[in-house]
Amino acid sequence: MTEPLADDSPKSKWTWQEFWLRFKSKDLGEIDNDPLFWRVFIPAAFLGAIGWLFIDAEGAAGDWMTDVTLTYLWPPFTALGWVLVYRTKGWRQHWGLRLWLILAPIPMGGIAAFCMGGFPILANALTGGTERVYVAGPVIEKKGGSGARFTGYNYYLTIRYEGRPVCLTVSKADYDSHPVGWTFGREMRRGGYGYFYEWYFGSSWR
Repeated sequence: MTEPLADDSPKSKWTWQEFWLRFKSKDLGEIDNDPLFWRVFIPAAFLGAIGWLFIDAEGAAGDWMTDVTLTYLWPPFTALGWVLVYRTKGWRQHWGLRLWLILAPIPMGGIAAFCMGGFPILANALTGGTERVYVAGPVIEKKGGSGARFTGYNYYLTIRYEGRPVCLTVSKADYDSHPVGWTFGREMRRGGYGYFYEWYFGSSWR
């Protein structure tokens, strides 16, 4: 019995030029999934992770980051997903698949925006000055023992500085030794968008 001959023909290498040709001809397919994931999403997510891992920002910066993510990142990522699926082979098939291709970019865009959430915090840090500011004021609120990150618990002291509340992540020792009404402060940097921060490796599990 004769064995089938092995296919020795080399597989074509994925290139941006071929991707663009498939994009223009509405011929995108599974061959483009992994290359786009590793060449676009992973590098962007890695840069966004710098904001999570290396920057300890005040609490208001986290709220601002959420607003930026939902308002300015999620919609463009979803729109980009719609552009890509419109250029796929599947778009020319039955309506059931089209419906799925319309709906899928919405949650996927949200996931992508969440993964890039560190960008606003990073932008705040990179656009700020180099001068350090001593952020100090009376403690007006304490929060602790909740909102655990990766290890242990978070401890927060909210102080009043420059006429507004500034919520800071603190150590348990600082948390225990500063009751409401006492003054707490530390040196930080003022970011380009006005939120205080400091570079701190491992801030996500501080």
